[in-house]
Amino acid sequence: MESRQPEVYGAVTITLVAATTALVLRIIARRMKKLALWFDDYMAMVAWAAALAYDIGTYIWLNLGLGLHLDDLHISYDLADHYRELFQFILEQAYTVSIAGSQLSLLALYWRAFGPALDSRMSIVIIASCSFSWFLSRIFIVTFQCNPPEAKWSYSVEAVSCPIDTGKFFLATVTAHLIIDVLLMILPAWQIRKLHLPLLEKLSITALFLFGCVVCFSSAKMMIAGITYDATSDDVFWLETDAALWSAVEINLSIITACLPLMRPLFQRLGCCIERKSSESSQRQDSYEMTKLPSAARALVQTLEDVNMRYPITERQRAASVDANMFWLDQARKNMLVNSHRHASEPSGPSRASRGSSGANK
Repeated sequence: MESRQPEVYGAVTITLVAATTALVLRIIARRMKKLALWFDDYMAMVAWAAALAYDIGTYIWLNLGLGLHLDDLHISYDLADHYRELFQFILEQAYTVSIAGSQLSLLALYWRAFGPALDSRMSIVIIASCSFSWFLSRIFIVTFQCNPPEAKWSYSVEAVSCPIDTGKFFLATVTAHLIIDVLLMILPAWQIRKLHLPLLEKLSITALFLFGCVVCFSSAKMMIAGITYDATSDDVFWLETDAALWSAVEINLSIITACLPLMRPLFQRLGCCIERKSSESSQRQDSYEMTKLPSAARALVQTLEDVNMRYPITERQRAASVDANMFWLDQARKNMLVNSHRHASEPSGPSRASRGSSGANK
């Protein structure tokens, strides 16, 4: 029996756990900065709640046979077709809310970060209008795609007509929000370019925002699923597998994209901890090296360090002081090495003078 259920279970579970972790870390980072939650945080929570509803619906659908061929189902074709229509309606609504929530969360964050610039505000307003329009139009089309509307989810109501082609609908709506996702990546990169920051820091900040490239990849997979979708096929549960899988991956990754830029305080805290441990290890190594030096060399190095601690110095002077300390450490190590070789090369027996005096006595 051919089955894609393990693939769907794995993709949905892994990305859902990652999205949940990202949201929790986002809130922790806000608490670390002692900042109250704002509109962008609430929209991220709405996106996560909708994604959770989508993933739960996918789990239930998998239990009914999603990812299996028609011949392997334990239910009739009519019931399978009804479940397909029902879960399409539920999951499409949850998908729409989650994608719009993630996009609006990012736009609210951009407003706080880049809002003072007039060109940034105009760009944010335009993109937000496009995102909200996409949200309203998709909700409307999904809700009223059949006549009467309840025929889409009710088993007892027979539809007069359902003119919406599911494959073309997927393709059109995913293409529209893919364009919005690309604009959401371009906007911060353009603004960060204007900041007076070191190049490495600019790149690190930009990378946090450009995680959306992974979301664009998921959207592209959704577009392929829309192109290859065959609405006339009877193998309904197998046919829906790609769309259900990549939709779940996309909305969960969108939440991670919305949360990553605000997790920077956690990354900085982690970097400080690593740097502190490295500094402590370096200090222990220096202490060990000092114990191996002669007493005069240890006194000299300690004197230099006391002077550096007692009197404020500039960065250039500090660098010169470090170079001087390293020079004296190297000199002391060399002298210690020379002395050890000299002692090792001397004969272990009595000295030449003592041998000569003993011969004279004879």
